Amino acid sequence: MRFDLLTLACVWILWCGLHSMLAADLIKQRVCSRLQISSSCYRLFYNGIALLTLAPVLYWSADLPGAPLLVWDGPWRLLQWSLWLVAGGLVWSGLRIYPLAEFLGVDGLMRSAALSRKQVLMTDGVLGMVRHPWYLAVFLLLWSRDLNASALVSSFVLSAYLMVGAILEERRLARRFGRLYADYCRRVPMLVPWRWLLLKMASIFRR
Repeated sequence: MRFDLLTLACVWILWCGLHSMLAADLIKQRVCSRLQISSSCYRLFYNGIALLTLAPVLYWSADLPGAPLLVWDGPWRLLQWSLWLVAGGLVWSGLRIYPLAEFLGVDGLMRSAALSRKQVLMTDGVLGMVRHPWYLAVFLLLWSRDLNASALVSSFVLSAYLMVGAILEERRLARRFGRLYADYCRRVPMLVPWRWLLLKMASIFRR
């Protein structure tokens, strides 16, 4: 079992490495040049590779035997459902702001492609509470499920990958927007919306 878990961790690390490598600008430019495709089509290619390689890893991870280590049972089930609800709200709120066509890689097929590629720093809606709402949603989903040993290993590796991804995304946005993004970072937390929560609690106590 220990060998299986170590193998699973290595497979997840390889998947994360492939995912990051394909997201690198240099790899993107070379693939676009070799396949003669646009950057928007590359996004579609990137998402397809990510899903195709993710499916067998998820299947194998779920198929590994192991006694449950964490089970959300009894009154804890209500907390689990609450975390799922928060995660769903974060995803839905993000969908209202992010250019979904660009994220999926189909913006080149739509008339609004030019608008989706504008270099604009978005800070409205849920982005005024937390800078990476979808990363936070994935964190909540990873740790609010029932966990056995294989799921625990998967959650640890993917959580570490999300943190690295968030930091790299922060650096990319800082290079793109400079002082504007630095000011935004001072106002809005990266992953935990503690400022928004404090304001909500203060408004409740003032009533």
